[in-house]
Amino acid sequence: MAGMTQNERILRHLEDYGSITQMDAMQDYGIMRLASRVNDLRREGHPIVTEGVTGKNRYGEPTRWARYRMGGEIVGFDFKHFREDRNKAFIAFVMDDDWNAVKEYCTNYGVKMPDDPDVMAAGIYKAVQEVADIPDELKVKAAMKCLKIGFIPFITPPDMGARV
Repeated sequence: MAGMTQNERILRHLEDYGSITQMDAMQDYGIMRLASRVNDLRREGHPIVTEGVTGKNRYGEPTRWARYRMGGEIVGFDFKHFREDRNKAFIAFVMDDDWNAVKEYCTNYGVKMPDDPDVMAAGIYKAVQEVADIPDELKVKAAMKCLKIGFIPFITPPDMGARV
């Protein structure tokens, strides 16, 4: 595979093996940022689907990771609207506990509804943090909702103060 780009290696791997994980990418090709390369490929129009996988780490503790595979049609996919709609759905959930907005978003885009509360909370938090013009109060509300679900945000939102 000499002379191939990382993206070309990932596509070849998907064609040959059907799916790829971060561990596959790192061990087989030295690719350290698989999610970024998958994002590049999706922007080029490749129909790559993310599947959540659960298992145990070497200490026997439960853990999750992503497995990427070729999926449905994405050619001509509008990522700007995809992200805007995702953010609107999760913000509606934060503001009004509106699960229907999240379900509608998942249905419209063929995204699997997260059944793990941590994954759902992480999605909510990420969506709310990505919206540049969102008031700090809503960011705090999103963080509090995540904490209520049991997910601890990685970044301390504005006006929440330092936590130890």
